[in-house]
Amino acid sequence: AESNRYWFVRIYVYAFEGIPVWRGRADRKALRTSLQTLRDGRAIGIFPEGGINPQLATQRQRGETIEVSLAEDVRTNASRLSGQLTRPQPGSAFLAVTSGQPILPVALIGTHKIFANLQRRRRTPVVLKIGPVFGPMTVDEELDKVSRRRQLDECAEELMRRIAVLTPPENRGPYREETHDS
Repeated sequence: AESNRYWFVRIYVYAFEGIPVWRGRADRKALRTSLQTLRDGRAIGIFPEGGINPQLATQRQRGETIEVSLAEDVRTNASRLSGQLTRPQPGSAFLAVTSGQPILPVALIGTHKIFANLQRRRRTPVVLKIGPVFGPMTVDEELDKVSRRRQLDECAEELMRRIAVLTPPENRGPYREETHDS
Protein backbone atom coordinates (compact mmCIF):
# COMPACT_ATOMS: atom_id res chain seq x y z
CA ALA A 1 0.00 0.00 0.00
CA GLU A 2 2.87 2.37 0.74
CA SER A 3 3.79 2.38 -2.95
CA ASN A 4 0.67 4.42 -3.54
CA ARG A 5 1.86 7.10 -1.09
CA TYR A 6 5.67 7.13 -0.98
CA TRP A 7 7.75 7.82 -4.09
CA PHE A 8 10.78 5.84 -2.88
CA VAL A 9 8.66 2.72 -2.32
CA ARG A 10 6.85 3.27 -5.62
CA ILE A 11 10.21 3.18 -7.44
CA TYR A 12 11.06 -0.17 -5.79
CA VAL A 13 7.64 -1.64 -6.62
CA TYR A 14 7.87 -0.40 -10.22
CA ALA A 15 11.38 -1.82 -10.66
CA PHE A 16 10.20 -5.29 -9.62
CA GLU A 17 6.83 -5.08 -11.41
CA GLY A 18 4.99 -5.14 -8.10
CA ILE A 19 1.24 -5.00 -7.77
CA PRO A 20 0.30 -2.45 -5.10
CA VAL A 21 -2.25 -3.71 -2.57
CA TRP A 22 -4.12 -1.45 -0.19
CA ARG A 23 -3.85 -3.06 3.22
CA GLY A 24 -6.87 -3.44 5.43
CA ARG A 25 -9.47 -3.94 2.70
CA ALA A 26 -10.28 -6.17 -0.24
CA ASP A 27 -8.42 -4.65 -3.16
CA ARG A 28 -10.30 -5.85 -6.23
CA LYS A 29 -8.00 -4.02 -8.65
CA ALA A 30 -4.98 -5.85 -7.20
CA LEU A 31 -6.85 -9.18 -7.48
CA ARG A 32 -7.76 -8.52 -11.14
CA THR A 33 -4.20 -7.47 -11.98
CA SER A 34 -2.80 -10.55 -10.20
CA LEU A 35 -5.16 -12.89 -12.04
CA GLN A 36 -4.24 -11.35 -15.38
CA THR A 37 -0.55 -11.72 -14.55
CA LEU A 38 -1.08 -15.42 -13.81
CA ARG A 39 -3.16 -15.89 -16.97
CA ASP A 40 -0.32 -14.31 -18.94
CA GLY A 41 1.90 -17.16 -17.71
CA ARG A 42 3.87 -15.05 -15.25
CA ALA A 43 4.43 -15.73 -11.57
CA ILE A 44 3.45 -13.57 -8.61
CA GLY A 45 4.65 -13.54 -5.02
CA ILE A 46 2.08 -12.97 -2.31
CA PHE A 47 2.09 -12.84 1.47
CA PRO A 48 -1.03 -14.89 2.34
CA GLU A 49 -1.37 -13.31 5.78
CA GLY A 50 -2.15 -9.93 4.26
CA GLY A 51 0.54 -7.86 6.00
CA ILE A 52 -1.62 -6.39 8.74
CA ASN A 53 -0.80 -6.64 12.41
CA PRO A 54 -3.29 -9.14 13.94
CA GLN A 55 -4.12 -6.48 16.54
CA LEU A 56 -5.74 -4.47 13.72
CA ALA A 57 -7.85 -7.41 12.50
CA THR A 58 -11.04 -6.09 14.12
CA GLN A 59 -10.74 -2.81 12.21
CA ARG A 60 -10.14 -4.72 8.98
CA GLN A 61 -13.16 -7.00 9.59
CA ARG A 62 -15.36 -3.91 10.06
CA GLY A 63 -14.24 -2.82 6.60
CA GLU A 64 -12.20 0.13 7.82
CA THR A 65 -9.33 1.25 5.64
CA ILE A 66 -6.14 1.17 7.68
CA GLU A 67 -3.84 3.98 6.66
CA VAL A 68 -0.78 5.03 8.63
CA SER A 69 2.35 6.94 7.79
CA LEU A 70 5.50 4.93 7.14
CA ALA A 71 7.04 6.19 10.41
CA GLU A 72 3.88 5.27 12.33
CA ASP A 73 3.79 1.91 10.53
CA VAL A 74 7.29 1.08 11.78
CA ARG A 75 6.60 2.46 15.27
CA THR A 76 3.20 0.78 15.78
CA ASN A 77 3.93 -2.41 13.87
CA ALA A 78 0.92 -1.93 11.59
CA SER A 79 2.58 -4.19 9.03
CA ARG A 80 3.29 -7.04 11.45
CA LEU A 81 7.01 -7.18 12.12
CA SER A 82 7.02 -9.97 14.70
CA GLY A 83 8.35 -12.79 12.52
CA GLN A 84 5.41 -15.02 13.50
CA LEU A 85 3.13 -16.54 10.89
CA THR A 86 -0.52 -15.60 11.24
CA ARG A 87 -3.73 -16.92 9.75
CA PRO A 88 -4.16 -16.19 6.02
CA GLN A 89 -6.56 -13.88 4.27
CA PRO A 90 -8.63 -15.54 1.51
CA GLY A 91 -6.98 -13.62 -1.37
CA SER A 92 -4.07 -16.01 -1.85
CA ALA A 93 -6.37 -19.04 -2.05
CA PHE A 94 -8.77 -17.16 -4.32
CA LEU A 95 -5.94 -16.45 -6.75
CA ALA A 96 -4.68 -20.04 -6.59
CA VAL A 97 -8.12 -21.57 -7.16
CA THR A 98 -9.31 -19.08 -9.78
CA SER A 99 -6.10 -19.24 -11.82
CA GLY A 100 -5.65 -23.00 -11.54
CA GLN A 101 -1.89 -22.49 -11.29
CA PRO A 102 0.48 -24.61 -9.18
CA ILE A 103 1.88 -23.03 -6.01
CA LEU A 104 5.48 -22.75 -4.85
CA PRO A 105 5.57 -22.15 -1.08
CA VAL A 106 8.36 -19.83 0.04
CA ALA A 107 9.41 -18.68 3.51
CA LEU A 108 11.39 -15.53 4.21
CA ILE A 109 13.18 -15.87 7.53
CA GLY A 110 14.68 -12.89 9.32
CA THR A 111 12.75 -10.09 7.62
CA HIS A 112 11.16 -9.02 10.91
CA LYS A 113 14.56 -7.68 12.02
CA ILE A 114 15.14 -5.42 9.00
CA PHE A 115 13.61 -2.17 10.32
CA ALA A 116 15.29 -2.43 13.72
CA ASN A 117 18.65 -3.16 12.08
CA LEU A 118 18.23 -0.30 9.60
CA GLN A 119 17.85 2.11 12.50
CA ARG A 120 21.17 0.81 13.87
CA ARG A 121 22.73 0.81 10.38
CA ARG A 122 23.22 -2.95 10.41
CA ARG A 123 22.64 -5.48 7.68
CA THR A 124 20.05 -8.16 8.20
CA PRO A 125 20.66 -11.70 7.02
CA VAL A 126 17.51 -13.07 5.38
CA VAL A 127 17.04 -16.73 4.49
CA LEU A 128 14.80 -17.75 1.61
CA LYS A 129 13.49 -21.33 1.86
CA ILE A 130 11.61 -22.85 -1.03
CA GLY A 131 9.32 -25.84 -0.66
CA PRO A 132 8.00 -28.31 -3.18
CA VAL A 133 5.42 -27.21 -5.77
CA PHE A 134 1.87 -28.34 -5.09
CA GLY A 135 -1.59 -27.79 -6.50
CA PRO A 136 -3.45 -26.61 -8.35
CA MET A 137 -6.03 -26.07 -5.63
CA THR A 138 -9.71 -26.52 -6.36
CA VAL A 139 -13.03 -25.65 -4.77
CA ASP A 140 -16.19 -27.58 -5.65
CA GLU A 141 -18.35 -25.12 -7.63
CA GLU A 142 -21.44 -27.27 -6.99
CA LEU A 143 -21.42 -26.34 -3.31
CA ASP A 144 -23.42 -23.47 -1.87
CA LYS A 145 -21.67 -20.14 -1.31
CA VAL A 146 -20.95 -20.75 2.40
CA SER A 147 -19.46 -24.20 1.76
CA ARG A 148 -17.34 -22.89 -1.14
CA ARG A 149 -15.99 -20.14 1.13
CA ARG A 150 -15.19 -22.75 3.78
CA GLN A 151 -13.23 -24.75 1.18
CA LEU A 152 -11.45 -21.59 0.03
CA ASP A 153 -10.46 -20.84 3.62
CA GLU A 154 -9.15 -24.41 3.99
CA CYS A 155 -7.07 -23.95 0.82
CA ALA A 156 -5.54 -20.82 2.38
CA GLU A 157 -4.82 -22.76 5.58
CA GLU A 158 -3.14 -25.55 3.58
CA LEU A 159 -0.96 -22.97 1.88
CA MET A 160 0.09 -21.59 5.27
CA ARG A 161 0.83 -25.07 6.63
CA ARG A 162 3.16 -25.66 3.68
CA ILE A 163 4.93 -22.37 4.40
CA ALA A 164 5.06 -23.16 8.14
CA VAL A 165 7.03 -26.34 7.49
CA LEU A 166 9.72 -24.15 5.92
CA THR A 167 9.99 -21.81 8.91
CA PRO A 168 11.69 -22.43 12.26
CA PRO A 169 9.23 -23.89 14.81
CA GLU A 170 9.48 -20.78 16.99
CA ASN A 171 8.15 -18.63 14.10
CA ARG A 172 5.21 -20.81 13.10
CA GLY A 173 2.67 -18.91 15.20
CA PRO A 174 -0.71 -20.71 15.09
CA TYR A 175 0.84 -23.51 13.01
CA ARG A 176 3.42 -24.46 15.66
CA GLU A 177 1.43 -27.39 17.03
CA GLU A 178 -0.27 -28.56 13.85
CA THR A 179 2.78 -28.54 11.58
CA HIS A 180 5.40 -31.24 11.66
CA ASP A 181 8.62 -31.25 9.71
CA SER A 182 8.65 -33.80 6.92
